[in-house]
Amino acid sequence: MTDVNIHDALDETLDALARDWSYKADIRKEYGKILDVQCDPAGLTAALANILRESTRIIRDHGEIRIRTWCDELFVYAAISSSGTGVSQLQFPQILKPATAPDQGSDPEACEIGVLGKFLRELHGSLCIESGVGIGTTFTFKLPANTCGGTVSAYDDPVP
Repeated sequence: MTDVNIHDALDETLDALARDWSYKADIRKEYGKILDVQCDPAGLTAALANILRESTRIIRDHGEIRIRTWCDELFVYAAISSSGTGVSQLQFPQILKPATAPDQGSDPEACEIGVLGKFLRELHGSLCIESGVGIGTTFTFKLPANTCGGTVSAYDDPVP
């Protein structure tokens, strides 16, 4: 595990996935002042890629993906919101089901979000999904802040 800056991880992931979202969504970043987190950088990048792919997938024609970051004394938060079609509350248990590979006949995107939830729990973090059909979806995750010698990103004031 190493100190990782979520802003850097987000920017790298957005660059890597540009062909997936560039024709379908405008990205709006609202980066707040945050601490580093201690985790596996590759795992964090994979987790962010899963959220960004799902956020793009649920946009029908063209929409917006909004990324907000902030922190408190204990946790670093990132909320990724999509103006897409939204997800029914009835689909949440399947989406959040921890898995390592898609079940036969299951939705591969649901499996990816389930793997993300498992990754976050292993780091003592969490994932919250807020969604409604026709109003979009917000994936908010939190990870413990590295309060022992971590650095603070040089961005503006925290976003509430």
